[in-house]
Amino acid sequence: MKLLEKSKIRFVLRAGIVGAFLSLVFLFSISWHYFEVFPDDLARYFVATLGASSGTRVEVPSNPYNTLAQQLIEKEEELDRREEVLEGAILEMERENRTMLNLVLGSITALFILLLANFYLDYRARAIESRKIP
Repeated sequence: MKLLEKSKIRFVLRAGIVGAFLSLVFLFSISWHYFEVFPDDLARYFVATLGASSGTRVEVPSNPYNTLAQQLIEKEEELDRREEVLEGAILEMERENRTMLNLVLGSITALFILLLANFYLDYRARAIESRKIP
């Protein structure tokens, strides 16, 4: 009888552990999918909370490598800002070029229509003059 009770207890404990694990996986997947909270974000949060609760503080002393990395990050941000400005200028120039192209094409089309109208009116004038002569 005791063996049966122990196996039931083991079964319940294992089922509880598996259930807790599956619930944790489910919660992680829900937070990851809907709230875009990634596991590494949660790990950083828990580590920061643990550090804050224990009163410890982690700081790396300044050295040429991490200051150089910070300078590199700042340069990259500056280059990103410049790139955005250049992209805006390029888009503006493309808009102006498109406007100029439309004006040139419109002018060429208008001149072509006027040329056709001139040929037609010359033809009509010659036809009228040829009728008056006889």
